[in-house]
Amino acid sequence: MKILYSISISGFGGILMKVGILALLISGDGYSQTFLNGSFESTSVVGDQINMTSSAFNVAMANTYSFGSLGDMDIITSSTWGPPQLGSWYVGLTGGGTDIITMKLAAPLVTGTTYTIKFWDRGYSVFPVFPVQLGLSTTNTTVGTPIYTGPTPTLGTWNQRVATFIAPNNGQYISVLMPIGSTGNWVNVDNFTFATPLPVELISFTGKNLNSINNLEWETASEINNDFFSIERSIDGDTFENIGMVSGQGTTSQKSSYYFQDRNVFSDKYYYRLKQVDYNGDLKYSKIILIENKSTVCNCGVYSEDGNTVYTLSCTNLNNVALILYDINGKKLQSFENISDSKFVIIDLNPYKNGIYILKIIGIDKIETVKLLKK
Repeated sequence: MKILYSISISGFGGILMKVGILALLISGDGYSQTFLNGSFESTSVVGDQINMTSSAFNVAMANTYSFGSLGDMDIITSSTWGPPQLGSWYVGLTGGGTDIITMKLAAPLVTGTTYTIKFWDRGYSVFPVFPVQLGLSTTNTTVGTPIYTGPTPTLGTWNQRVATFIAPNNGQYISVLMPIGSTGNWVNVDNFTFATPLPVELISFTGKNLNSINNLEWETASEINNDFFSIERSIDGDTFENIGMVSGQGTTSQKSSYYFQDRNVFSDKYYYRLKQVDYNGDLKYSKIILIENKSTVCNCGVYSEDGNTVYTLSCTNLNNVALILYDINGKKLQSFENISDSKFVIIDLNPYKNGIYILKIIGIDKIETVKLLKK
């Protein structure tokens, strides 16, 4: 597990925002890949072929190679031995390495890249059956490096298995065997495919306000070619502005968790969304979330008697409180000093153009914001 810390500075309405980012990198699918004959449909046999030698099997089944210690292979189509999982054909293997096959891929895998293979297995025997093992090999006559061992197959029932692994080498052959047992232990396999990867699979996106800081968290299950996330926020939920950026993990099989702090909080509520951008410029947006700041510091109320130009701030206690007026973009316009002995403060918006303004009321341990409108 690796933890990265980084600090970025992002401009927002003339104010520099200092953003603390914590990216906890902890797994998905890798580059696209295909089997040349993962369904076993490319075969020259007619009818069930039971107890085939390896050489006979290799002639009959395209891009698939048998080299077990005995050679007891089966190519099956009829319901006599149980129907295929899908299509017309499937393959039967005996255990203990007596039957082993390799299946050729369209291209070698890339060392260090994560892939997901899906396939089906079924137990067929009055004797026990054992888990199927997959390996990655650079040749068609060796098991190579084991990459997956599944659960015990179910007698008479097809089950799909999902094998996610990091390629240990640049092999172009997936080996399949039941390493335990003997010729009395028989397992069927069918329909090997590679999962189609999602560019970025977002698991969650949440946020909450704590001490007048809006904390955003999101998590991905996997990432492919993920360049960065832009964090965007809005006052009304319609018009969004970028307030920061977090680098993505590129391509990773690891679950990834991200943390972003919005410290320039001037309104009592903000809408947020993520814009995820790939290396090639493709982008997509997350759902929109709302964070509200409902804290209070001094029981203040704001009212206007002149048609929303001059406001009066009335508080039961203004001791140890500072007031700052901002425009909607976060630009500081005015601060109010020496107000601790008063219960009223006049905020005059006459010098400013029509629009929304934010009054920030800063207490000892809490901050409250009030929205003012001049029209």
